[in-house]
Amino acid sequence: MDLEHEDSTAEGSEFGEEDDETERNSIRKELSGLSFEELQALKQELGSKAYNLAMFGSQKKQPSLPPRANKNRPREVSSKVPVGIRRNVVEVKKKVVRDPRFHESSGSFKKKAWKEAYDFIEEMKEKEMKLLRKQLKDPSHDGNTQRSIHLTLQRMENQKREALREEMEEKQKEEEKQSNIQRMKEGKKPFFTRKSTRRKQLLKEKFEDLQKKGQLEKYIKNKRKRLAARDRKHVL
Repeated sequence: MDLEHEDSTAEGSEFGEEDDETERNSIRKELSGLSFEELQALKQELGSKAYNLAMFGSQKKQPSLPPRANKNRPREVSSKVPVGIRRNVVEVKKKVVRDPRFHESSGSFKKKAWKEAYDFIEEMKEKEMKLLRKQLKDPSHDGNTQRSIHLTLQRMENQKREALREEMEEKQKEEEKQSNIQRMKEGKKPFFTRKSTRRKQLLKEKFEDLQKKGQLEKYIKNKRKRLAARDRKHVL
């Protein structure tokens, strides 16, 4: 008897929901001809709750979580609910990547001190360049080996020239700094050289240094070759 009563109740509820939906559809159809102002007046007369219920029906409540048997125990989860693949059981703190070279605990970089400590590297480079120049003159090497040696030597010479240029620029900046300190002590305004003027001064000092070493003509000749090669590359 109980089962028959439950089935009849379920069927009745289903039929009731269908009837309600049919009735709502008929109401919507009748009200579709009304203007916006008339619908707003009807909503104010009936009230928002009754109007929404007649037009849209009652919203289904979200299923609530089962209560805990004891507040100190975890909530029991149904075994029928599938568990996601990614689930944070224990929250792990995100690892922060830290480069010790640039951390404040490692101290600040001092170029002068670094150069004094690793000055032996420049000596090693000089020895390597001498060896490469010797190997470049060796006729037993094939074309690919000669080209590889030439490119390596050229790269090392460029690095050396760039290091010398940076050294001269740092020296010039230090001299300007000391000069400005002295000017400020005398009550004068500091004077800062423009980049273009500084570049010209560096080029002048470089030419004077090459002339003293007797390498100025060779430098100018190589410079012309590089410019000519660059122009040919742009033309092609």
